[in-house]
Amino acid sequence: MIIKKYQTTAIVVLLALLVGCEGNAINDMPSNQISAKETPANVVQLVQKEEAATPIPITIDTIKSEIKDDLTQDQVHTLFGIPASSGENYIMMNGKMSVIDQYIYEEGQSKLVIQWSKEGQLLYAVFYDTDASGKRRSFLPAIKGLSSSSSENNLVAREHAIELDKPVTLYMNTNAYEWWGGTRAVKFISVDARAKYKVVTLSNDFAEIQDESGYGGFVPVWYLTKEAAQVKDIAPLSLKAKESAKAKWYPNSQGDATTMKEGDTLYAYKQYGDWYGAAVPNSAEGDKSYGLLWIRKDQVTSADGAAPLFEIENSKQAVAAAVRSVLVPGLEKARVKAIFGEPSFEESSENVAPLEEKARTLPLWRYEGEQNELIVAWSEAGTLRYSIYRDSPELIAPQYGVSAQGPLAPSLHMQWDWRFKSDLGFNFLLEKVGNVLLIAGEDGGFSGMHNNSNIYALDSATGRKKWQFDFGFGRHDYGLSQDKERIAFLKSSMKEDRPVHTLQALKTATGQKMWQKKLDNGKDVTSFAVSKNVISAVQSKRVSTTEEKFTYDLIGWSMGTGKQLWNIELAQESELVRDVGNQDVLLVQVGEDMSPVILNELQAYDPLTGKVLWKKPERKAALDQEVMDSVRYAERSKAFWTRTVDELVLVDAKTGKDGLRLPLAGYSRYDIIDENYIFLQQSSDNNLYSENVKSSLIEVKLGRPLFTLEGRAEFGKIEGSLLYYRLNGKAMSFDLKKEEQRWTTSGVPGKQTDGASVVHYGGKLIGVFPGLGNMYVLDESTGEAVNRLSDVRVGYYDFTPNQLLSGYLSVIDGQLYVGSSNGYFSKIK
Repeated sequence: MIIKKYQTTAIVVLLALLVGCEGNAINDMPSNQISAKETPANVVQLVQKEEAATPIPITIDTIKSEIKDDLTQDQVHTLFGIPASSGENYIMMNGKMSVIDQYIYEEGQSKLVIQWSKEGQLLYAVFYDTDASGKRRSFLPAIKGLSSSSSENNLVAREHAIELDKPVTLYMNTNAYEWWGGTRAVKFISVDARAKYKVVTLSNDFAEIQDESGYGGFVPVWYLTKEAAQVKDIAPLSLKAKESAKAKWYPNSQGDATTMKEGDTLYAYKQYGDWYGAAVPNSAEGDKSYGLLWIRKDQVTSADGAAPLFEIENSKQAVAAAVRSVLVPGLEKARVKAIFGEPSFEESSENVAPLEEKARTLPLWRYEGEQNELIVAWSEAGTLRYSIYRDSPELIAPQYGVSAQGPLAPSLHMQWDWRFKSDLGFNFLLEKVGNVLLIAGEDGGFSGMHNNSNIYALDSATGRKKWQFDFGFGRHDYGLSQDKERIAFLKSSMKEDRPVHTLQALKTATGQKMWQKKLDNGKDVTSFAVSKNVISAVQSKRVSTTEEKFTYDLIGWSMGTGKQLWNIELAQESELVRDVGNQDVLLVQVGEDMSPVILNELQAYDPLTGKVLWKKPERKAALDQEVMDSVRYAERSKAFWTRTVDELVLVDAKTGKDGLRLPLAGYSRYDIIDENYIFLQQSSDNNLYSENVKSSLIEVKLGRPLFTLEGRAEFGKIEGSLLYYRLNGKAMSFDLKKEEQRWTTSGVPGKQTDGASVVHYGGKLIGVFPGLGNMYVLDESTGEAVNRLSDVRVGYYDFTPNQLLSGYLSVIDGQLYVGSSNGYFSKIK
């Protein structure tokens, strides 16, 4: 027990010898000070002052007595004082990245590490010090279900000279244990015997090992001995345990892992002498999540050949146990088939290539049972790379940055008309021109990590590539002629100390180059647009070496010949509003202004002559944070979205007349569905990326909200009287005629980042869920996932434009086209 100490201290001894003190000086003292006159002479004034408790020494004895299950951070402060370091740390716990609070105390050779969850639960504590001989030792105090343990009690470590902070060899690949909150369970940490490890902590039967990057976990200490190298694989056996049979952490371990009941089933996959290495399904005592356990042959009553687990009814617990016990790095395909059977599906993995290389996938197997699934990913050498097992929709995030979550829906075997393997991971359909599909490719990088983007054309009937244009890491500047038979590109690069730009035009159907023009005049192209068969660009040139002074001009070239048509000097900084050839005018934003008062001007030019058609003072082109028009409603209406200080205004491109006006109050953003319906998103804290967003469905003609919900509603699509949309990524549906939500409590949950609407094809409603990595067939009446589309992998990268996300799944002329995040673009039969 710690007793607060009090110290009686003589604060002031005042002898009433006030020599030379003037009366006014005393009278002028502040009232909160004590005057000398107020303290009687020859009196000692005693003040009791509470002093902070003296920290107790950090020793094994104090750790044993003071570290308890309910120990709080305040109590630790009282016990041991201020830690040498403290703060948040990140750990993998139960397969999820978790933020925890951590204290570290250091006194000489002693070190204490304590970790809590954000809810204040004690998760872990370990103490290190040095014994009398100078050898480092570790002690794990008792926390909830785990007894205390020490490196000094680890007999295997002592016999084989396994010591803390020393290199060690792992002789057997295994899945490591986590050690959090009083539980010890195998989750998602695999350790590979090919890596180099050192010992970090020792308990009675375990060693915590880490590689050079700090990755690792707790493994049975016997696996660090040469005896473990003698373990052999055996044909799978189904075992029945005797009454009170003891399952061990390793052959002859000091402690028992669990006590079996008579008739309990185990599945043996390894053997060492008279011991079976077995997977132990969870029993009635609860989910202990054991890895491979060991049982003596004389502790089982029968040993029969085991059928592949996915061929056995009600085998969910057995599958989970086998995954924890034997799915380890280096396992070969034949072994996996012997244990689990033939896979339900053979698919392609995520894109495994670095950003600077062409997209590349590896084989991936899927096993699907009743409400459980197993994913096994293979290396190029044909050995196990990682595995994911799920028996619930919750997030599973194992190694290598690969995760799985979402509905456990049975997969559909897809019948492809054709599949094309592209150079880049992400592939989105832009549009179909005649019998040519224009597809955008992205490597998924951004900022300094972005290496390449492209546009390529496929024959819609055969999937054969006709041509490809690579942008590199620069802007994606392109545009189509009015008849869409020609496509123009601008590519930018640097030559020595100046920018160089190349314009070229191709035939859309064949990729044949019509002409090419190099712009190497010391000017930089700052913006680009195409309109009425005219390519246009704003160029800038610095005219002062000491000041930020530039000249600007607007130039137009014939898309058919590349000939310059006109050149206009601009009085101030200006920028073309990007257009890929869908408008009949060139819209220029004049001026740069960051103030709330809009001083800019919009000017519309005739692309054929370069003459000004109309002007809009105090007006800006609307940005994505004000309006999201992924359905291209403005383009199809031959209009532009613009904004004033407090309104979003749709302007007719030809005449410049204002049309639809929508208020912009506080933080407001509109997501366009069609000419009749719009989503209004509003944030209470004026933040585009805030979670505090509510959304309303607005009926444009009447200006009335049909509903308002908490969350971000977007990607609306209307079919008949039904609206399909996403609310924070969740699939939703609203009946416009009945004015009621159709899918209220069910539907695929999705993620904030999930985008793209649903499509109808072949009598099925199909939705894209990039955040979940899959596409699902949805039940029309409930929104529940009925099936998963096999061998289709989708995802997102930072700042993926909504328009591109909408190109993951497209029905055109009765044909379904499917993009991906792993390099494929496909057409379904």
